[in-house]
Amino acid sequence: MNERDIKERWLSEREQYVSLGEWVNSTIIDKLSDKYPNSDINLLLKIPPKPRIKETKSLIDKILYRDKYNGVDDPYSKVEDKVGVRFVVLLQSQVHEISEIIEGEEMWSSRCDRSFNDRLEKPDHFDYQSTHYVVRPQTGNREGLSDDFTCEIQVRTLLQHAWC
Repeated sequence: MNERDIKERWLSEREQYVSLGEWVNSTIIDKLSDKYPNSDINLLLKIPPKPRIKETKSLIDKILYRDKYNGVDDPYSKVEDKVGVRFVVLLQSQVHEISEIIEGEEMWSSRCDRSFNDRLEKPDHFDYQSTHYVVRPQTGNREGLSDDFTCEIQVRTLLQHAWC
């Protein structure tokens, strides 16, 4: 796989990733709105969440020039953060609430790649502490998207966000 191959594939799939990111974002916001029906959801979310699409150059660099993907078959498919959404809240309990929504959604499968609770293994180490999920649409639940498409979701507190 070379730069031209990656760029062509990315440009052919990019709009599907945009759609995936918008769907994931709106699904979580809708569930939060259901949970807090009489509240302004913007009081919960400290930074408005919006899907972010990986830049073409960044994708090429990640696949071709980082050690993580050297020697990997189809490295393009291994990159799971081509689109991402970040939810920033005030309290750790709110991180858990959003995590429950992500894990409980039946229209996608989810995998927690990094958890705030991982810090328990190094309680004296203050570092990047967001909770990261990778979600894949369940086949048939989102037209035009197979489970090959992934979206990364980051959930963190405002303090964790400030640390980054």
